[in-house]
Parts: sequence; C-alpha cells; structure tokens
Amino acid sequence: MNFFPKLFRVLLLLLFITILCSCDPMTFDGITPTSYPNTRWVCERTDVAIYFSVDENGNLCDGLFISGEDIIPIKGYILTPRSSISTFTYVDETGVERGLISGPGEFSENYFIMYVKLSYKSRYNDVPLVFTRVPSE
Repeated sequence: MNFFPKLFRVLLLLLFITILCSCDPMTFDGITPTSYPNTRWVCERTDVAIYFSVDENGNLCDGLFISGEDIIPIKGYILTPRSSISTFTYVDETGVERGLISGPGEFSENYFIMYVKLSYKSRYNDVPLVFTRVPSE
C-alpha cells in the first residue's frame, strides 16, 4: 500500500528534472553578428542608416549611425548575457560611452533584426531595424 505514494513522488521528480533539462538556457536563436569575423552589416531605411563591420577578432569596427543631420560613429556592440538584448554604443561630447540603440533581436547568419526599445533621442523606439550581411570590400 505504501508503494504508490513513493512511486508518485519518483515520477513527479523525474517529470520536474525532465522539464528543467529541456529548457534552453539561451533565450535567443542564432549567433550574433560579431560572431562572424570579416563581415559587413547594413541597415538602410528612409529615416536611418546604420553600417558596421566585424574584424577578424570579432570586434565591431567602422560603425556609423546616420539619421538626418546626425552622423554618429558607433563605438561598440554589447549583447546582454542570457538574453537577446543588443546595444550599440557611442561616445558623447563629454567622452562618456552611452547607449545609441538597444532592444531584443533575432539572429541568423545573413541578417538580424533589432526591435528597438531604447534609442538615441527616442526617435526609433518600437521600430524594427533589419540588418543584412553584405560582402566585405
């Protein structure tokens, strides 16, 4: 008679372990653009153009953010661990590195989409930006 409660507990424990083990610790799909060395990425819209390259070490370089009269060099790229939040940074007039655009994204080998949640001058909030990988020159 005492066998069934113990069996139930063991089955419940196995179910719990199975659920925990099946969870993906990384919440985003794909690999970020900086994981592809020697590449160039472009996002061109009527209201903004963003360009950057990735060097052989996976570092962002030659980045530009162009919006109307504003032409801002992009300083860096940050991916928040265990999430899909990407942030491009710039250095302001006081020398402080600040967030330029930031938001969750979807990643693939030839494109990534950033769903902007925070942006320079709040101009691009809630705007999806599509970056396409182009041949390096």
